[in-house]
Parts: sequence; C-alpha cells; structure tokens
Amino acid sequence: MIAPPKPPSHDELEALIKEARARQQRRRLIGAAGVAIAAAVGLAAHALVVGPAQHTGTTSGGQARAATGCGVAGGWRLRPDGLWSEPTGQHTVPLAVTRTGSQSCTLDGYPTVVLLNRQGQRLAFNYSHHDQVVTSHPPRAVHVGGHRSAFFMFDKYRCDIRSQSAARWVRVKLPGVSGWLVMQLRNQIIDFCPAEPPSRTVAVSPLVAKLIQASWQPSS
Repeated sequence: MIAPPKPPSHDELEALIKEARARQQRRRLIGAAGVAIAAAVGLAAHALVVGPAQHTGTTSGGQARAATGCGVAGGWRLRPDGLWSEPTGQHTVPLAVTRTGSQSCTLDGYPTVVLLNRQGQRLAFNYSHHDQVVTSHPPRAVHVGGHRSAFFMFDKYRCDIRSQSAARWVRVKLPGVSGWLVMQLRNQIIDFCPAEPPSRTVAVSPLVAKLIQASWQPSS
C-alpha cells in the first residue's frame, strides 16, 4: 500500500503563500506596465493626428494666448484699468484690451461680456448698453496700434438685501474676433442677487479709444 503524502509543515505553507503572493504581484506589475505602454502609444498616435501644439503664453489675468492676428482672441490681452469714480450704489469695472503684436487692428462695436462665479458657472445677469455710469453713445470704430489698447467698462447696481454669489471671472468676446478673453476679478465687486431687479442688469459700454469716452457724459 502506498503511504499518503505527508502534509506540508507550517514553514513550507508560509513559503508557498509567499511565493503565490509574489507571482500575483508580478502579474499585476506586468499588467500595469502593459496599460501604460498602450496609453503612451495612443497619445503618440493622437499627437501625430492633431499636430504639434501651438506655443502660448499666459497673461496676468490667467488668459492663455499666442502672438496671432487681429481676428482671434490670442492677439489680444485683457487687463483691469484701475478704479472708477462712480455714483453711490454703482459698482464699475473699467477694462483695457491690448494688442499683443505690432500689427494694427480695428474694433467696432460692443464687447460681449459673461460673468462667472468662483466655480466658473455663468451668473444669470441681464445685459444692457447704458445706465447712469455707462455712455448711451453708439459704438464707433477704434483703431488700435501695435501694443496699444482700446477700452470699455461695465457696471451694475449693488445688492441691498443679500447677495447669493459674486462674479469672480469675466469672459469677453470682442466684435469681429473669434474666441474669448478671460480675466479673474480680484478687487472688483460684482455681487449677484436675482431677487433684486435693479441689481440684475449689467451695463456694458462700447469699445472706445479713451476710457472717459465709455462713461456717461452730460450734454454740452
């Protein structure tokens, strides 16, 4: 009669368990390496299809841009233009749009303005083109030389009861220019209180050659 096999000792069992765990770990590492290689190959193929990335810089307001022509947002830079003396209750943001290259350009019309909260969500403001701060004069063509600026402003009435949020980012589309300029609002107060009708509307001026032209002026 053949004797039954002798059961493995405790030390032998421990060795077998360690060996099994080592084999499992090697299989996991090999699988992860295969996934990484496949991902790298896929990204390389995508880069070949899409082509090389365009070199861009970054403005002080966080807007990525490239030195390009008049008709794309990459040819412009958006920046704040100081503070503005305003009537009680109004909050005004004066802005400049500057050519990033030496080519002269012409802007004619109103900029499109969209205000976003801290999370980048659009705030449901209404937009108009004049109030007691912003001029009611219609747009005129503004010729902007290389590295020179045009200007505009927007404003709204303050929240008197309780604001629900505040604008922390502004997106601007210039007339005749594709793409958007983006700037963070750091020291400007544009609060959002949808329950207060006077505070729901933002007035946006036309683009002008001098900032004073964007503001309301009494008739002479």
